Amino acid sequence: MGTWKNRPQGYTVKEPKGKAMVIPYVDLQNVFVELDEPYRAIALLSYDCACRAIEILSLKAENITPRHIKLYQPKVKCYKVLSLAEFPWIADRLRNTAIPASGFVFPGSGKSGHLTYNAYHKHLRRAYGLCGIPYEGYGCATSHSMRRSSATHLYDAGVDPRAIMLLTGHKTLSSLEQYLGINRSVAIASIQSARLMITKS
Repeated sequence: MGTWKNRPQGYTVKEPKGKAMVIPYVDLQNVFVELDEPYRAIALLSYDCACRAIEILSLKAENITPRHIKLYQPKVKCYKVLSLAEFPWIADRLRNTAIPASGFVFPGSGKSGHLTYNAYHKHLRRAYGLCGIPYEGYGCATSHSMRRSSATHLYDAGVDPRAIMLLTGHKTLSSLEQYLGINRSVAIASIQSARLMITKS
């Protein structure tokens, strides 16, 4: 496993300060390995569903059916419903997660009834540290890196941003575009390549 310090120049933080770091998938795999259950399942579901940690932490068994998963988005005060037929990797992840018959999928002993964000974030920071990923200060890795990384990895793989919105739940293209960790040099190169292809036809 390579350390974050050995990455090529300009590779570590692509986005403006203040946003959660977009972490390359190979490094996320190492983070997942370093996490114990149930924190690994929370991180994997956050990445797979491209959602905030609190949406997974507050997930109830009643909101999972054979057909869909319904995630409450407290920031916009509505539910995001994902079809398990359309997103089969989420169905696979849920099959590998111990889900109780009712109540919170990740129960806790506090007044909220579910595992707390602070407990999850503590374990996640430990895993980031073990993998050599910076997690303190602006632009570093946080729990929100799962959501940003998922969306950015899809974008980098060539998925249309309007399609990514189906997974992330963003309502406008402009809100998603601000959210993606777009590498400027890669974006310029793709524009130049497309322009060349258009003018040659």
